[in-house]
Amino acid sequence: MINSLNAFRTHAFLDAESYFSDTLHEFHEVFIDDFLLLGFSHEGAVLDEVPFVKSPYYPQQFFERVVGGLMASKKSLFNVFNFTEGELKAFGALLYLNNDEEIDDFFWFQKVLDWNHKNMSSFQVWSLKDGVTLDEMNDHWLYYEA
Repeated sequence: MINSLNAFRTHAFLDAESYFSDTLHEFHEVFIDDFLLLGFSHEGAVLDEVPFVKSPYYPQQFFERVVGGLMASKKSLFNVFNFTEGELKAFGALLYLNNDEEIDDFFWFQKVLDWNHKNMSSFQVWSLKDGVTLDEMNDHWLYYEA
């Protein structure tokens, strides 16, 4: 499951939901280019079975390869976790995918658990802006001042 990925670095926020939310919002403002996939399903859903709304700018094969790459990933570059009262509420992972064809980039996977208190999770995959670096993205989670 993608939210159990090992990571080179992990950023955990404990009972700091407002700070986490502000930091995540600013991460999107600074680093995220566009949504690729957005879907809702039960917590344990397998990623390739989530019914996604897809960006209109890419062909179906691109989405299949991105989802396949995310599912095959064993390690992310870094993870972020938001816990409230000991319960995981949100998870994000930065991954680098390269299939030696049309995919060669960073991707941001984000999952919000118990979306709107309906026992559903929001699954999101985002593309990143050109020119952003791993260090800049990682440092954002270390030094952002909300």
